[in-house]
Amino acid sequence: IPLDLAVVKKLRNNPLALDVYMFIAYRSFSITRPTTIPIRALQEAFSSTAAETNSRVFKARLKKAIERVSNLSGVKVTIGADSITLQQQRKVLGGTK
Repeated sequence: IPLDLAVVKKLRNNPLALDVYMFIAYRSFSITRPTTIPIRALQEAFSSTAAETNSRVFKARLKKAIERVSNLSGVKVTIGADSITLQQQRKVLGGTK
């Protein structure tokens, strides 16, 4: 998976954002066309606490994490009402573009 270690270092204190970065880097590198992923599937994959079983709370945290990852890495993610859409990326997602 092409990761920028500077981005990883900046996300080290935010486990959800770090997980999102690694997930998006892997998926966007391996897809061949825009791919939509239901937020419910991401919630099942990334939720670890009882508070995150509330989909509204999780979606807010996920959106914040995706925005942080996007700002640091330049990844292209569209956040919809019930899903996110990833675009193909064939480069390191981060400051070494």
